[in-house]
Amino acid sequence: MEYIEGESLAAYVSKHGALSEEQTRALMWPILDAMSHLHRQRICHLDIKPGNIMLGREENGDIRPVLIDFGLSKHYDNTGRPTTTVNTLGVSEGYSPREQYSGISSFSPQSDIYALGATLYYCLTGQTPRSSLLVRDGELAAELPADVSPEMRDLVEKMTRDVHTRPASLEELNGSVPFVEHGEGDNAASAESLETRLISAVNRKGGRKGKSKQNSSRCLALKKVDSQKV
Repeated sequence: MEYIEGESLAAYVSKHGALSEEQTRALMWPILDAMSHLHRQRICHLDIKPGNIMLGREENGDIRPVLIDFGLSKHYDNTGRPTTTVNTLGVSEGYSPREQYSGISSFSPQSDIYALGATLYYCLTGQTPRSSLLVRDGELAAELPADVSPEMRDLVEKMTRDVHTRPASLEELNGSVPFVEHGEGDNAASAESLETRLISAVNRKGGRKGKSKQNSSRCLALKKVDSQKV
């Protein structure tokens, strides 16, 4: 059994303050890339937030962002119907999209996309976003620091829209701020090697583990990040 030692992204930002756009990309692009692979396997995480992203360390000191806690995750069929027991009542204030508060019956990547956009907001501002019940389209993007690039601002704006206008996949967002490697490189290899295992883990998932140690069958190990960038 492999365990991940380190601190969460939430703890890191709380300690060091808001991240630069470069730091945010270094930590979050591997997460977005790997999630695009899982979404193509029809897996939704449904609880993406800074507290569920661990910053582990490789032996050489490189930081490895790792998405943990698949306790709410769903594997669904091509009609959006879950292949596992429905349990969608859990929400994380500031990161869950509006539709998740009333319970999701038809699944797609859109809920994760909102949570990823809200997590980008947290990285860039150091602040937990307001509840999606209180946010209108464009408001979170408008609150980003003035030095955030137009491309990043546009990305956050699109990711945190209402479900009716939110992009249906991460690939739709992979334009001027590319993060999805389309099967190339270490991210793809790491994500794809875990897809089958994660589908199995979703079907037999158990309770939440500790904050700093997680069973590897419920963790998504991601591409290494140069420790000098964070």
